Amino acid sequence: MLVVPEAQAAGLVTLDEAITAVRDAFVALGAGRAELFPVTGGTGSDPGNARTGQVAHASTVLLLDDATGYPRAVVGASHLTALRTAAADAVAVDALARRHPSRRRRHRPPGLLRRPRHRAIAAHGADSDLVVWGAEPDGVADAHRSLTSGRLQTDGNTSSIADGLLAVLSQRTLSILQQHDVEIVTVTDREIVDAMALLFTRAKQVVEPSGASALAGLLALARQRVLPDHVGVILSGGNVDLAHLPFEPER
Repeated sequence: MLVVPEAQAAGLVTLDEAITAVRDAFVALGAGRAELFPVTGGTGSDPGNARTGQVAHASTVLLLDDATGYPRAVVGASHLTALRTAAADAVAVDALARRHPSRRRRHRPPGLLRRPRHRAIAAHGADSDLVVWGAEPDGVADAHRSLTSGRLQTDGNTSSIADGLLAVLSQRTLSILQQHDVEIVTVTDREIVDAMALLFTRAKQVVEPSGASALAGLLALARQRVLPDHVGVILSGGNVDLAHLPFEPER
């Protein structure tokens, strides 16, 4: 069985290649020429890894032989997962920008996949008309604290239902947030769960807490100010066990 460690996997795919692959996959899925493959397992952000000098673990992929079911490869996929999500963001931003070229707006959560997503901002969203908001749980609001104070602040984080946003902010990511004038709004876990329930009941979408934090942040902003006519909310992540939803689905 082939074992592809994280460091090797990270050098195999570029952001541009990921964007092309994701765009082609979305087009094929929308046209009925592709289908989503079943996924079994879970992910974790492992925020304690930072204390031992390791990055947070996001994903490990086990590839099975389609004919026999036997495992063929194990791939360290934390970077690839980040790259894939960044590419999906970039494709969504590009579509939004082309639809409303004069009023481009984007709302997204920072968090575990911050750095590649901001590379997507730099590649596809560097525009004077583009305003970027971010949302993060109030229990892990290191980005909000850092932007407010003007310096990196990683102390004071606790926990959140949005486990995909538990990664600690880096100086590099803070610099990118500052460069793009990103504003961060904080949301409670209750607001995140309410956003998950709203997406489930109204949009018929099952979105994990980390992804739903984007909608929770937008709703929080809407209570604070008048928003532009066109606002794009990019949701990512469906790692949810339907048997253990943190809300009671409407019958």
